[in-house]
Amino acid sequence: MAPNLTLVPLQVFDHTPGESLSRYVKALDLAIDVKVDMLSMSVGWELSDLEHAQRNVLMRALHAVHRSGIFMVSSAGNKFGRVKDMFPCCFGGPTSMCVAYMYSNRTHNVLNPITNWGIRVDVAAYGNNIFTGRDEKGELRYFNGTSAAQPLVAGLIAILLSMDVDPRMAKSMVMANVDHVDCALPEDLPQSIRGGAINPLRTIKYAIKWLSSKSRGLRAAKRVGLLD
Repeated sequence: MAPNLTLVPLQVFDHTPGESLSRYVKALDLAIDVKVDMLSMSVGWELSDLEHAQRNVLMRALHAVHRSGIFMVSSAGNKFGRVKDMFPCCFGGPTSMCVAYMYSNRTHNVLNPITNWGIRVDVAAYGNNIFTGRDEKGELRYFNGTSAAQPLVAGLIAILLSMDVDPRMAKSMVMANVDHVDCALPEDLPQSIRGGAINPLRTIKYAIKWLSSKSRGLRAAKRVGLLD
């Protein structure tokens, strides 16, 4: 999806119950060690469900990722509810985005009622019947949910980073170019999110224009002797 992209798979879940948080923290540490540019994460923990020590471990790990300049893209979850204290979704800041999911078969952008939502959720992307390949029997496989939508936003961020957009600018570029997104059940479940539906084409065009104007500014500064 983005040129010169290297994927670094880091396993968080296996069949051992109760150890996913510790494996997640170890995966974050490894991501820092290998100097990845971005994390695509379809995981989440509600702080209210964790013990005090677990909360501290999780938050320290996320802050370490933030200090390392790594961009984080996470899923909002699929529990019909407002996101309040689920992390990494709620981490926030200029280098962290949380993603809801929309229907893929509508004539306009509509949030799927299953998706989590709220002011801590930044954008929405298609996450309904996303084709993921074939199973062991050769049958076509499709995927639904915020875990299907989140990689689309991660891919958009990857493109921006590959264009040499500063990680601290990438989120604002995406947010500045979103489309309106509607709620499927406004009376029964009045869902809303902070931003809207991602518009990758408009975002990339915006980034190209911004980078072009930035380059012209640097060339002009060099001509008048402001830069060596």
